[in-house]
Amino acid sequence: MQEARSSEVQVYAAFKVANEKGWSLNSVAVVKRNSSFSMKNTVCALISGDVNDDKFEGTIEWKQIETDNDYVAYSVVCNVPEMIGNSHLFSLYDSKSSFQPLNVPLHLGPTHPKDHATSLCVLSNDPYWHIDDLADFIHYYSLLGVDNIYLYHRGIGDQVISSLQALARTRTLSNVTIHLTTWNRPSSSSLLVDFALINHDCSWRHGAKQGSSITVQFGHFLALPKGLRLKEFLAKARGHSSESSFEVRIPLQTICANLSATETSLVRRARMINPKKKVIRTGIIRWTEAPNHPGNPETVKVDPQAVKLLIFEPCRTTENGKTEDET
Repeated sequence: MQEARSSEVQVYAAFKVANEKGWSLNSVAVVKRNSSFSMKNTVCALISGDVNDDKFEGTIEWKQIETDNDYVAYSVVCNVPEMIGNSHLFSLYDSKSSFQPLNVPLHLGPTHPKDHATSLCVLSNDPYWHIDDLADFIHYYSLLGVDNIYLYHRGIGDQVISSLQALARTRTLSNVTIHLTTWNRPSSSSLLVDFALINHDCSWRHGAKQGSSITVQFGHFLALPKGLRLKEFLAKARGHSSESSFEVRIPLQTICANLSATETSLVRRARMINPKKKVIRTGIIRWTEAPNHPGNPETVKVDPQAVKLLIFEPCRTTENGKTEDET
């Protein structure tokens, strides 16, 4: 993810979307608490061409979407007149100080958006090192009906990228598109701030006329009742609400998976799990329904006995060869 930053504010990838009067430049920003950065004096502009003289100021809208002890996350929209050409930057600068301008390359929206698609937006606090874990995760959600997977990462090795490219060519994932997106958010920001930022960013990347963009943490496997796919689960969870964004908190359970040599797929191993471990916390899923823009999510509830988020870990064996859950 391309971004611009100062010591007090970070602006992430910006997206150019046509509206009735021109262009909306959509982005997200993180502002450090108690900083000298002034939103009141901040001006937004579209820079066209290779020189700053081709600058067209717009009207800016800041909307707080999440906060923690150190940072405040905002959705930032800059409305500018329609411009010709594709060589554009989104620029933020303070009109009354020496605040260095923050310039971010603009992404164009999809030329031919899909009529309907489901996108999974994956947040990871750590680099992706282990292709087996990543492959299991991608395969699992592909079986739930995901069309696109956006992997927001803090680092990824060349070997993992090569393995993902090979994985994408397999028959089982022929209908799933995998996107790698760098995520350089502040290391001290909270999980909720990350969820809010990625939910907004990924909704703009989603590019479907209808369908959900869902944010989930890497390693959290959504366990649904048999036969229920992700799209049907989300529709049931939101009910008849007229809102566009939703959040659900689901019991998060750490359980062990059978690592027998006869079952190489985590999805198959999951059927042999004896979930005796105690539920100790909850996980989060957020989603936005296209073609709406993300907003403050409405909290919805699900049956905690029927729907869970699972974290898998290897089963530790006892001296007699049985797993601890079998003793």
